[in-house]
Amino acid sequence: MLFAHKEREFRKSYNDYYPMILNALYSRVGNMEDAEDICHEIFVSYYRKFDEVRDPRSWLYGAMKFCISNYYRKKRGFDANSITIDNMEDDIHFAFENGFRDMRIIIHEAIENDQNYNNEKERILFELIAINNYTYDQAAKHLGLTKRQVVYKYQQVSRRILDRLRERGITRIEDLL
Repeated sequence: MLFAHKEREFRKSYNDYYPMILNALYSRVGNMEDAEDICHEIFVSYYRKFDEVRDPRSWLYGAMKFCISNYYRKKRGFDANSITIDNMEDDIHFAFENGFRDMRIIIHEAIENDQNYNNEKERILFELIAINNYTYDQAAKHLGLTKRQVVYKYQQVSRRILDRLRERGITRIEDLL
């Protein structure tokens, strides 16, 4: 009984997130075969750790960042086997990338704020359009909505995110720099 529930939940997560993860990987790696390999590696690890994962979306994107970093390390000749997804938090490479860390944290917190989204579908919609460069038509088709619904929901989420930034005193992009 528990196994069947786990399988259903995993399949649901897989169906919800696989296209986004694959698209994000392909846009960063530039090679579809490598992107598919990395994506499969991520979802195999996700399946193994499924019971421990509280927020699938965050875990999958974190694992994706780790795997992309590993991909480029392998290309440069670094021993990528010394670091695994299980201990990626300990890797100094992920702790600080450049001087814009604070800006990225502020933007990330504004985007991740649960008050911006009425449901998970709105979160996925925002990520498809804003992060993965889907068109309104593509996002509508992917989510089973009309283009008009997608435009409206995207505008609402964007306004809420801008409101979160204004609450933190950020009214212009220059305030982040």
